[in-house]
Amino acid sequence: MFRLAAAWLAGCLLAAVPPFDGERFGTARAEEATTRGAQEHDASHLAVGRILESARHLIAAGEPAAAYEFLRDATRAAAAEGIDTAPFRYTAAQALIADGHLAQAAVMLERLAEERPELDRVRLDRAALLFTLGRDNEADAIFRDIRRSESVSRATRRRVEQYLARIRARQRWQLDFDLGVWRDNNVNSATEAETVAI
Repeated sequence: MFRLAAAWLAGCLLAAVPPFDGERFGTARAEEATTRGAQEHDASHLAVGRILESARHLIAAGEPAAAYEFLRDATRAAAAEGIDTAPFRYTAAQALIADGHLAQAAVMLERLAEERPELDRVRLDRAALLFTLGRDNEADAIFRDIRRSESVSRATRRRVEQYLARIRARQRWQLDFDLGVWRDNNVNSATEAETVAI
């Protein structure tokens, strides 16, 4: 009798439970993973925002070297976690610029622009930095490329045009200076056999 009652109870319980639906189970697991992934993404995005805010605060407070060190450590940690490090590296380049390390910042922006060519802001900042460093030909090429892009705003186009005008003016001045020195019978007009006293 006990066995009969146990079999009856088992039958009732099995009838109450729907059959295993692998597809529905998989969908539920995927939704759970997506929710968990979205929460983790939101948490990492929030952490990235806090780190960038702290670094920008350090730069604004006149501590760009501390900001750079902070961002260098954050970049290493983010890379180990598989988080995009581009925002950290971009802000680190801004810290280098604020600290007067323009050549190092130019290298960092160049690498970032190669990895993420769709980031017009990075390309624009790199071109402006190259202009500041006197590397007009490189800056000119980047500014012209940005000018052709359909995704840039009017304000950005105006800024690009201003830089291009400054590059042309600087090149004209250099040409005028070189021709003026040549016409004045200065060092540039000396023959190879002559000795020029300086």
